[in-house]
Amino acid sequence: MRIGLAYDLKDRVPVNGTHPDDALEEYDSHETVEGIAAAHEAAGHSTARLGGGREFLDDILREKVDLVFNIAEGLGNYRSREAQV
Repeated sequence: MRIGLAYDLKDRVPVNGTHPDDALEEYDSHETVEGIAAAHEAAGHSTARLGGGREFLDDILREKVDLVFNIAEGLGNYRSREAQV
């Protein structure tokens, strides 16, 4: 099975000096994404890294996946941001 990974990386989230110290805690690191991909691949699946936001839209149209494993948090500071993917 080909599994697409949807995620938002900490280093791609815009922050400014007014955000609290833990503003990026829900977002993921490259290591987390690679660890999840490795686990899927160890189980015999192939993976496509789809990212989140507009990147996800472009990639999901290009990649042929059977399932999306979604850990994307969405961007912005509002309640429904996790519904972006």
